[in-house]
Amino acid sequence: MSGMNAKHCRLFLSALMVIVCGMACTSAFAKTALSFPFELVLIDAASEKQLGGFPVDRALVAKAVTQLKDAGARGVVLKFFYDQPGKSADADKALADAIGSIKTLLQARIDEAEFAGNPLPARFFKDVVAGNFNTSLTGTSGWIPLAPFAAAAYDIGFVDIDSPDRVPMIESYQDKPVKSLTLAALELATGERAKIESGVRLILGSQSVALTEDNQLALKITSVDLPDAVPFTALLDGKFDKALFRDKVVVIAYDGVKMHFLSTKAGIVKAHRLFYLGLLDTYRQLVGK
Repeated sequence: MSGMNAKHCRLFLSALMVIVCGMACTSAFAKTALSFPFELVLIDAASEKQLGGFPVDRALVAKAVTQLKDAGARGVVLKFFYDQPGKSADADKALADAIGSIKTLLQARIDEAEFAGNPLPARFFKDVVAGNFNTSLTGTSGWIPLAPFAAAAYDIGFVDIDSPDRVPMIESYQDKPVKSLTLAALELATGERAKIESGVRLILGSQSVALTEDNQLALKITSVDLPDAVPFTALLDGKFDKALFRDKVVVIAYDGVKMHFLSTKAGIVKAHRLFYLGLLDTYRQLVGK
């Protein structure tokens, strides 16, 4: 800058600061502009009231799943337990047919008081762990989907937690490793089969993230604010943008007046909202580095 006068130096430094700030802003934006492969549909209080309460008719859930299939969704996650027959055999059949028409994940949970639970088919015991697996979530009986639903499902994942600030990747069911619903959803969204180095890390494709000794991921949620969700009734009525769901894994969850709350480091949040926020955060930690 030997040929610059004081005015030119000030102009040069100002321009340089603009460029540096612009680069910093661009970098910060890149970190927050992560595109998620998930979308959320909620049975909120308004939907619940309109539909006459919860649980909703399984024929309506079947219709919602079909709507998502027709919209080009990659898959569906149903955050409901289907371990007992519904009120209508026809509605149960319609739901089983819908589940089988698109890659659908169902949930299960451990409950040692469930003495006459449904069997978990052998294909849902997954050999995803390298070495002796360790988990604090273990049991021999639970809420397992009915046989017709399990047969139609793409995968089944467990939803037990021992802390609202962590999400397990695996659990132990009948002394064998099973995937959590979060891990099953990540596999479906990425098209990759998970590998777990027990107590070290989760590997999905070329991405990895550190795990605790008992194969859980510590969540880094800083806010319990939820991204926009589509009301369940809008999905039923066809009043939604189909492009929103194209090639996405869509979580259908309950968010009505009966849903319980959990206390996290980021705040108090309804349980199914926390599942979705945890799913987003796990994906962010995997690929948003």
